[in-house]
Amino acid sequence: MVATIQPLYVGPIIGMKENNNKIKAFVFGRGEPGKDGNTNIYGVIRIKAKEQNSTYQYYVKKMEASLDWSCGIEIIDLEPDTEYAYQFGWVGVAPNSEEDNFLKNPGVVTSNNNGVVDWNSFDWHLLDKFQFQIKTLSLNPQSGCSVVLGSCRWMLQNPIVSIANKILPKGLTIDEGHIIWFKTEADAIYKQIFNKHKENPLTQIILCGDQIYADYLSDWIYPTVETNDYYRLYKLAFSQENIKNLMARIPTFMIMDDHEFKNEFPECNDSPETQSQRSHKINAIKAYQIYQDQHNPTDKKQSHPTGDNDISNTFWYSYQDGCADFFVMDLRTECNYDKENPQENKIISNEQENALIKWLSKDIDKVKCIVSSTPLFPRNKREPYRYGDYYYNQRNKILEKIAQENLKKVIFLSGDFHCSMTSILEGKDTDRTNIIQIISSPLYEPDSTHLDSTSILDWLVDGSIKRVFSRILNYFGGRKPDDFEYNEKIQHFDTLTNSYKEDVVTPSKIITNNNFTRVNITTDKVEVLVFDENGQELDRNLIYFQNQPKKFTIKSLKCEEVTATITNTTGIGLFDKVLSQTVDTAVNLVKATDDCLLEVYVDNQIKPKAKFTKSMKKNEDWKFEVKPFDYTYRLTIKLFEEDYTGNRLLGVLDILQDSDQTQTKHTFHAKQGEIDKFRYTLSYSISNMS
Repeated sequence: MVATIQPLYVGPIIGMKENNNKIKAFVFGRGEPGKDGNTNIYGVIRIKAKEQNSTYQYYVKKMEASLDWSCGIEIIDLEPDTEYAYQFGWVGVAPNSEEDNFLKNPGVVTSNNNGVVDWNSFDWHLLDKFQFQIKTLSLNPQSGCSVVLGSCRWMLQNPIVSIANKILPKGLTIDEGHIIWFKTEADAIYKQIFNKHKENPLTQIILCGDQIYADYLSDWIYPTVETNDYYRLYKLAFSQENIKNLMARIPTFMIMDDHEFKNEFPECNDSPETQSQRSHKINAIKAYQIYQDQHNPTDKKQSHPTGDNDISNTFWYSYQDGCADFFVMDLRTECNYDKENPQENKIISNEQENALIKWLSKDIDKVKCIVSSTPLFPRNKREPYRYGDYYYNQRNKILEKIAQENLKKVIFLSGDFHCSMTSILEGKDTDRTNIIQIISSPLYEPDSTHLDSTSILDWLVDGSIKRVFSRILNYFGGRKPDDFEYNEKIQHFDTLTNSYKEDVVTPSKIITNNNFTRVNITTDKVEVLVFDENGQELDRNLIYFQNQPKKFTIKSLKCEEVTATITNTTGIGLFDKVLSQTVDTAVNLVKATDDCLLEVYVDNQIKPKAKFTKSMKKNEDWKFEVKPFDYTYRLTIKLFEEDYTGNRLLGVLDILQDSDQTQTKHTFHAKQGEIDKFRYTLSYSISNMS
């Protein structure tokens, strides 16, 4: 009998990490328990390089009930920066059968174990439409990386259905598909992320907290405390079409924030933990380990620093993606709050702090990206500020280490605030350390205009209830731009060394509607682009790291004025030549100014032949006049230096050129001034001077 490989219910989700100059992948998938209670369930992967004539390698691991019928499979020795094709499914077989004996040894299976069963004994046809392609991370320190950052996906639960399913006996419960409201809208943004990936490939996705909201009913109506309650929320969140498709094709990294447990977990008080609170915490962590940590490159063998035997491993980790190193912090399970001795408060354990400090000291010329689920700065006046209100001493240690190592390329990537923005903590010295803080949130927050009802009855009954609930949430919990204090002073600044300025600079917009952020990182700069749930660009900021050559980019040449009349083809050729000389002159000018570099991308918005043919004077026979063409060009070029606080006008280049090309005068007039942020301007005008 041929066993059939079944599609996964949740997954695949892939994380990666460098390993001896190769890539190790960590792949998560969840199957389904067998209808026969004696059936053994296995996760099965086959993977091959996308190149021609490559052969599949097969990986197998048993899916256990203790892991909610899931498994995490490690794939070693993948080539970096390489495309692979793979499929991941599950299969149920009878215990001690030939198939069971063939599959029971975890790891790579490339040949039959008993001479009877081999991979030809398994039918993969149900996975024909689930063949995915994925590219491994690059280990080239000169390669850029492109990250989508997001957090806070608040899928509203239907309280009536949730409570009913707690009370009703098995067989009478309501379909779980009705537990989550706004399923369609909450999944739509991931399609837009994938569309951006198709336009310009991403190298990874970082989901930095609140992947589920387990506490929506906890404080208000009915508690979410059992492991099955958490499992249900994860299955509903991660099994939707768009997010499932996205995570199967792009390396995805996750870390928890508070709502995987409850709001503001762990609470900053010194009250002893009750048995109920402990049970709640352990069940939430168990679900997190299964659905968010199995594919993360965490050290599964390292004991949790709290010494809690019910928590199997640490949750912080690091990895490399091209020119950037990433350290993902766990800010929730290692906190130690002491009301009597606030200076002893710790948001991370000594072990995690030491690992972070050691990581900062290694490869100091690379870009250092620290994933911190809650932002380092600025302060959100609406909520307690964990780094500033409670754990500022440990914050200071991290900032001082960055200044001590004179690190010039440090980026904090965060979520939590239900807003997206980019801020900068500046160093005091000329050759200063600047720290960039990028915040991206929320991926989805319910809104009364969002309705996913599929029938008139749903729209009238279910939809009207959802509208009421979402409006209440928007009133009490919705974020607005004026809810955030930015450009503010760093809290407890007096406890910091004299390395940083007190005021935070925020060059970006403050965006509070549903969004995601794309972060493009190269060795010398970071570009931050924010998109809404429809894929429309909302904001763009370009920040250069310190101690890098300044660069200018001429993106287009825009003609402001043409008053000369071109009467023959010589005029068109002359126009083209002047255009070319204009660019050459600009390049030479900038090279001679402040030791700057110039990247020239000429996208000529003028089509001379199409434009000027219309104004050519022709005789009755439609022939060009032979009259000599004689006039003078005057061109003006404005060059601006880019700076995240604004653009400084370097000067104006004035070019006066006669048509006989015998007289050319270039004059540079230095000027100072401000224009809109992050915009390059190169303009010129052409006038008939005769």
